[in-house]
Amino acid sequence: FMWIHVDSCGFMWIHLDSCGFMWIHLDSCGFIWIHVDSCGFIWIHVDSCGFMWIHVDSCGFMWIHVDSCGFMWIHVDSFGFMWIHVDSFGFMWIHLDSCGFMWIHLDSCGFMWIHVDSCESCGFIWIHLDSCGFMWIHVSHVDSCGFM
Repeated sequence: FMWIHVDSCGFMWIHLDSCGFMWIHLDSCGFIWIHVDSCGFIWIHVDSCGFMWIHVDSCGFMWIHVDSCGFMWIHVDSFGFMWIHVDSFGFMWIHLDSCGFMWIHLDSCGFMWIHVDSCESCGFIWIHLDSCGFMWIHVSHVDSCGFM
């Protein structure tokens, strides 16, 4: 079935069944969102606080989030995910799962660095551009030989 509902509180939504539904919701607080089911859904949410995001399910999902604090990120599931985060402090990073990730950091002090980590080591490389005009590259490995 499909139906459109406009209620006494100012809600409007379109609903296609409980197994694979889509609906649009416009409420009295300024929310709009599109939702496709809990097993493999996509939805767009724009609320009164400035949030916008696209979400595809909890098992293998992708979403884009832009909030009132300046965050933007793309997320693909917790088992092998990639996401990009830009926060209110000025940094951006890319994350590839909790076992082997890489990220780029641009912080409030003017430097940028890249961090690569894995299950086998804590090795990272980063590039620093500081307020005095210095640029440097740091490579470190936690292994039997120490670090370089």
